[in-house]
Formats: sequence, C-alpha cells, structure tokens
Amino acid sequence: MESEQRWAAARGLAEGVPDRRMPRRRWQLFALLLTVMVLGGIAGGVLAPSLSSATGGTESDAFTSSQLIGYLFFAVGLVTGIVGFIWAKRTGRYIPRWRQAISALNRRERKWVTKQLRGKIPPDPAKLDILLTIAKQSCAVTEGVIPIWAALALMNVGLAIASDADTRWFLLLAAGLLTMGAALMAVDYRRWGLFIGTHEDASRSDHPGVAG
Repeated sequence: MESEQRWAAARGLAEGVPDRRMPRRRWQLFALLLTVMVLGGIAGGVLAPSLSSATGGTESDAFTSSQLIGYLFFAVGLVTGIVGFIWAKRTGRYIPRWRQAISALNRRERKWVTKQLRGKIPPDPAKLDILLTIAKQSCAVTEGVIPIWAALALMNVGLAIASDADTRWFLLLAAGLLTMGAALMAVDYRRWGLFIGTHEDASRSDHPGVAG
C-alpha cells in the first residue's frame, strides 16, 4: 500500500515537464564553444608570461596580463551562469529536487527506476508512463543545470589563470572535476533521450489518454 502511495505521489509531481528537448546540434555547438573557451583560456594564461618576456615585458607585466585574461573568463562564466539560471527558470527546466517525480520514491525504487532508464533492465510496462515522465524531467533538469556547471568551470579557470602558481592547480582541478561531472550528466542525458525515443510510442498506444 505504501509503495502504491509513493507511485501515486510521483504521478502527482509529473506536471509541467517541457514537451521537447533542445536540438542535438545546439547542444553540440554549446559543448564545442565551451571546450574552445576553456582550452583557450588555459593556453592564454600559460602563454601570457612567455609572450610578455618575448616582447621585453617584466614578470609583473606577465602577471598583470594573466590577471586580465583570468578576470575576463571569470566575467564570462558569471554571465553564463546568470543567463543560464534565468533561462532555466523561464523554460521550466529549473525543477527543485522535492518537486521531481522521482523524489516521491524511496531509495530502492529510485535505483530500480535508474536501472530501467539506463537500459540495464527492461522497463515495467505497468509503470512506463511514470518512467517516461521521470526521464523527461531528468532531461529538463540536466538542460537547466549544464549551463550553470559550465559557468562554474569557466569561473574556476578564470580564477586559476589570475592566481599565483600555489593556488592555480587546485582551481584547475576543481574546473576539471566540474567538467567531468558535466560529461557524466551528458552521458545520462543521452540514455534518457534514447529511453524516451524507444518507449514513448508504446506508452501512447497502451495509455491513449496519457499525453506524451
């Protein structure tokens, strides 16, 4: 009985899911732009001292050049985060954890759902509608979170470029961990998209009254 109540509560939270995911080409362009910016920022920060020395500049001039590049990347990251958060709120992609359908389930049920969405076990036909909703919500949340993670990575790269050598590597490590986390989310995002594309038509035929 408690299990059915949890699944009923999950269905009750399945409102306001964006109907369409962002085009794949747009996400590829965003990822390429972010990669170029991060690598370009690191290269600029590393090469700034050498370029300054080659042109007759002092070590102080080189540090100032690195700071300017770093603060520029920090500003770009900050703007990216603010714009990304506003966009996520306005498009319904900002969904607090307690409003997500999967939050109504217990830990064992969440693991069971995750295995189905990742294709490790076949989906339960009786709960396919709620599985699709959870997949759509997960895609929407990922689309809303990725720009913020990208902003944090850019800000850390900027601070690393502008900092001295003692703290630079810690900030670059943080940026690397954020980038790895974003890559893992992108992998799950693709799995959820495949799950939706594979099972959405089946759900509509089995539940003609349920909107896809």
